[in-house]
Amino acid sequence: MRVLALDATLTDASAAVLADGAVVEASEDCGGRGQPAILPGLVQRALDQAGLRATDLTAIAVGVGPGGFSGLRMAASLAQGLALGLGVPVHGVAARD
Repeated sequence: MRVLALDATLTDASAAVLADGAVVEASEDCGGRGQPAILPGLVQRALDQAGLRATDLTAIAVGVGPGGFSGLRMAASLAQGLALGLGVPVHGVAARD
């Protein structure tokens, strides 16, 4: 299983690629209010560094909060769009204490 994980719930934005339960590559940036602009690039960077194409993914996971509305909305939209285009499931993941 190859999963792309996205998170933009706080000021940092991140994308990670997991394969067989282990993090293969992760890319993050402190975007502040610029999360919508940087998250797609982080996704591409993580996939490139992992040596994968988007079509190699079997699922997408996205952080669903708690967090700021703009970052959550952008990450969820990107995850849903990728999942629909690739024909893979998308799973929301909530933060735990």
